[in-house]
Order: sequence, then C-alpha cells, then structure tokens
Amino acid sequence: MHDGQTATLKVGRSSALSLLWGSVDTYNRITLRDTVTGAALNITIASLKGVAEGLGAALLSVKGFTFNRVDFWSSGNSIEFSNITTTPVPAPVPLPAGGVLMLSAIGSVALLRRRRARHA
Repeated sequence: MHDGQTATLKVGRSSALSLLWGSVDTYNRITLRDTVTGAALNITIASLKGVAEGLGAALLSVKGFTFNRVDFWSSGNSIEFSNITTTPVPAPVPLPAGGVLMLSAIGSVALLRRRRARHA
C-alpha cells in the first residue's frame, strides 16, 4: 500500500469485527462502512483506549455496528493486520413463521388448561 491509499475488504452484512492490528500509528485508520445505509465508523489510535502509538500490535474488537465493508487506510508507508474475524448479522425470522410458533404455544397452553380442568 502506498501513501494515502485504501485497501478494501468486502464482507457480508456483519455486526462485529475482531482483528490484530499490527501498526497502530497516527497515520493509519480502519473504517467500517455500511454501503446500504451509508453509515461509517472510523477507528484511529485516538479512538482506542489504553493503546499507545508504536506499541507494536493491538487486538481490536468492535461490536454493535452493522457493516459490509472494511477500509484500511494509511498516509504512511504501511498498515498491518491479521486474524480478521467478522460476525454475520443473523437473518430475521419471517413473521409468518413466528406467528405459527406463537399460535402453537398458545394452543398448547389452552390444551393443558383443558386437561387440568377435566381432572380436577
């Protein structure tokens, strides 16, 4: 990567990211982007608590932000990272399936009440 260039990693819609950031310096930045909504989350050394510049490496873990692209940017000569893990956003349960499940639960409770009423 040359000065001021971006390397992009495209992923499926994800809600968490974990990676080992090997060059935590003021001239490096990681940006999580959601190309569907346009939202972006910039991560720099200033946004990390307890991490000093030139430390060597830092384990980065981000949760609770939905993204589908990760941009690695450096105005210096490099940015190092490894062990990238993303957590996919779970697919929503369709409403009809949820409705059938709820109706079967209500029906089971009603059946149990009826049986108890007969034996009492």
